[in-house]
Amino acid sequence: MISFKTRNDAASGVLMILGIVLVVGAAGWALVKLPDKRTVVAPPPGLAKQQSEIDDAARKQTSLQNEINQMDWGEGPDEVVPEALAVINRLAVLHHLKVTAFRPQKSVSVVGMTEIPFALTVEGTFLDTMGFVRDLETTDTKLAVNLVQVNSAESSTDHVSGTVNFVAYLKAAPAPANSAKGGKNA
Repeated sequence: MISFKTRNDAASGVLMILGIVLVVGAAGWALVKLPDKRTVVAPPPGLAKQQSEIDDAARKQTSLQNEINQMDWGEGPDEVVPEALAVINRLAVLHHLKVTAFRPQKSVSVVGMTEIPFALTVEGTFLDTMGFVRDLETTDTKLAVNLVQVNSAESSTDHVSGTVNFVAYLKAAPAPANSAKGGKNA
């Protein structure tokens, strides 16, 4: 029994009240429903959509990288020029065209790749020239046409002079790592 008549009774009474409060508090805490782990770590709204968009972007990046790899010659510029000329000659013979000029231009370095531009002049009939350009664009030549210009060679015939500019793409070589200064040669 709790009694506050004497000083000794008051101290024990306070301890008993404190104990009762602690027991009631613990019982009340146990009765309160604690949050479920699933609700605590539930993903924020829209996360599934964002993850789906990230996955779609990764698939698109892989697809584009495959297309880039298909257009890459995988060789040095010195090997590309003769191979490009061989491709042009093969297509020119197929389309009964005369190659009057084949001029490789100065290569251009862009982020992650090197472009080797070419200028080409062919002579023949209009239909043969357009068939040549179509095959140059659509076959697996790995050459990208960026300019086609057709001029009439003779006013009374269908013979034309065609100028075709195209590009060969090479992946840029990885940049050499900077060596730390020091050692014997520093």
